[in-house]
Amino acid sequence: MDNASIGYFKDFLQQYNKITEACFSHCINALGDRSLLDDEKKCIDSCVIKHIRVNHKVQSVYLELQPMIINKRVEEFQNAQALSEQAQMQTLPETPATSQPITAQS
Repeated sequence: MDNASIGYFKDFLQQYNKITEACFSHCINALGDRSLLDDEKKCIDSCVIKHIRVNHKVQSVYLELQPMIINKRVEEFQNAQALSEQAQMQTLPETPATSQPITAQS
């Protein structure tokens, strides 16, 4: 497994754990029985579906906006680089031009 795959898997597990924790704390009222009540099952189902739909919506918006965000960052970087080059050019001392040819001395 490469590092990118491991990162995606970690992100998936974190998301899964967040959904599990949120739905459990919202839907489970009593821990006295090993099985879930019908109301708890319905609540868990709707909670998980809601979180999955929200996650899909966020991902689709992100994928839609990502190219614009990247282009804006590239443009900002290029502008900053151009300003830096201009500042360097202004701070460099000018060397006087010599009109005499360079000759080898013996």
